[in-house]
Amino acid sequence: MAVLPLLIAPDPRLKLVSQPVARVDQRIQRLMDDMLETMYDLKGLGLAAPQVDVRERVIVIDISDKKKPETPQMPPLFMANPELVWLSEERGPYNEGCLSFPE
Repeated sequence: MAVLPLLIAPDPRLKLVSQPVARVDQRIQRLMDDMLETMYDLKGLGLAAPQVDVRERVIVIDISDKKKPETPQMPPLFMANPELVWLSEERGPYNEGCLSFPE
């Protein structure tokens, strides 16, 4: 696995449209592994492929709390072509955590 370079806003490449993933093959699996390694290195919870200058619909997420081993730990999520199919009406405050928008 490798740590990939991260694009930081206002880099215009962050606004380019990503293409759907036709097939999750070894290349996409390696991309996902590298994205996860990058996300962990930067202390993030999620990372999208455009943030590492890849124009494909791929994201990785890990919301497990390693500081609290007594809580149930979930494995990381690897997604190709994710879509929102439902949104809760409930809203709550949360600090922005996008790695491409530091501080």
